[in-house]
Formats: sequence, structure tokens, C-alpha cells
Amino acid sequence: MKFINRQLKMTNRHLKFSNRQLEMTNRHLEFSNRQLEMTNRHLEVMNRQ
Repeated sequence: MKFINRQLKMTNRHLKFSNRQLEMTNRHLEFSNRQLEMTNRHLEVMNRQ
């Protein structure tokens, strides 16, 4: 039982770490997405001229 508990604590720590990394990646992707949307709008405006 103690062994399982230790394993679960390790897994939990690892999952928390992975979760933080995924949140960072997500923020980065949202930022890139906003930049691409801006570029896209800009290109649409240029295209109309």
C-alpha cells in the first residue's frame, strides 16, 4: 500500500508538471493565433485595395 501511495504521489507530481507545460503551450498557441488573425485581417485589407 505504501508503495502504491508513493507511486501515486509521483504520478500526481508529474501530471501537475505536465499540466503546467500544457497551459504554457496553450497560452503560446492562443497568442500565435491572435497574431495570425491580425495578419489575416491585414492581408484581407491589402487585398481589397
